[in-house]
Amino acid sequence: MTSQCEHRRHRIRRFLQATLASTVAVSVLFGGGLVPAQATTSTTSAVSSHDAVQSSPLDQLPDVEPIQIGVADENGIAAPTDSSQMVQAETSTGEDVGIGLPVEDVEAETTTGGSAVYASAEDQVEITVQALDMDNKAGIDSGVRSLISIYSASSPESYEFPLDLPAGSTVEKTATGQVTVLDAQGKVAGVFDTPWAVDAKGKEVPTWFEVRNGSLVQHVKHAGAAYPVVADPVWLVPVIVAGARVAVKVVVKAETKKAAKKAAKKQVAKQTKKKVTSTKKPTKLKYRSHTKANLRHNLKVKTGKNPKHCQAHHTMPVKYQRDFKKAGINIHHPKYAEWWNSKKGLKNNHQSLARKYNNEWGKFFDKNKKPTKKQILNKRVQLHNKYKKYYRC
Repeated sequence: MTSQCEHRRHRIRRFLQATLASTVAVSVLFGGGLVPAQATTSTTSAVSSHDAVQSSPLDQLPDVEPIQIGVADENGIAAPTDSSQMVQAETSTGEDVGIGLPVEDVEAETTTGGSAVYASAEDQVEITVQALDMDNKAGIDSGVRSLISIYSASSPESYEFPLDLPAGSTVEKTATGQVTVLDAQGKVAGVFDTPWAVDAKGKEVPTWFEVRNGSLVQHVKHAGAAYPVVADPVWLVPVIVAGARVAVKVVVKAETKKAAKKAAKKQVAKQTKKKVTSTKKPTKLKYRSHTKANLRHNLKVKTGKNPKHCQAHHTMPVKYQRDFKKAGINIHHPKYAEWWNSKKGLKNNHQSLARKYNNEWGKFFDKNKKPTKKQILNKRVQLHNKYKKYYRC
């Protein structure tokens, strides 16, 4: 019998897949060289304890292989168990690299092709993280790709990928639109190639990078495009560098771009075959059914508000849900939720503030191994008062 958790995940996926989709890809390659991508697909299964959801057209993109969740593979690559954590990767010298995801409080699930998926029904956005098969790519040790699937014209047009780089690294944007990462000695450690995006009809879609407070932000002006839109900025680690200059030519890979266009068209064909262009939403959710999936609805019922540019946020992070549950607290109850303004935040960085808030809870649980319900609720009030000035709707 399908579990209640599975039902919730499937409801979110049906809702997302019934809406026209736009896809943005961020490919991250770590290793020793620059090579064009070739269209090969691995069919082995992911090493993961997470249940597999239905297959995804994104599993057919070039060089995809299953990715492990939570535990790094032999190449040092792993997708996080939830989106509050970072994708793990390594450089060719074995240094750790972390890449954050542009959605919050979403648990990982896997496709039958072995991709890790983080679905946000609230924003109508899905993040798909894939390992890349570099076995036949001379000079490249490993790779990891993140894809943003945008399922609504009302979805965000900016996506922030926080970067956790080796000590002393700096991130710079060049005049060509590339973003380079320099190590502590000022040498190029990697390059995010100039981003591009095309829609399902092959039309170019405006997209560009911004470097903001140590994060890579990709802007995609997808309004009016023929969905889905596919973009493929690539993180490259060159074999040879000369100071702060890349000694190997970095270019947009025609093979990859061509394959991305085909993948976009396949997605359109799959959706057209279903003949679904809109989703009938439930007229009423059960108010007493306190789950993550209906948190926003229940908060609207509780507050009588549906403020613009505001998100329904847990005041007690999903990351520590098990700890709260042990104390008899259901964090999805609307009395523990708050409207937080998604356009404001610490240094105008919404995700940095959220991570800082979550880290405070982490320190609390490190100090209190078995806190009482009263201790937890007192901590909640303390942190709520401390942070509410940043996110007031």
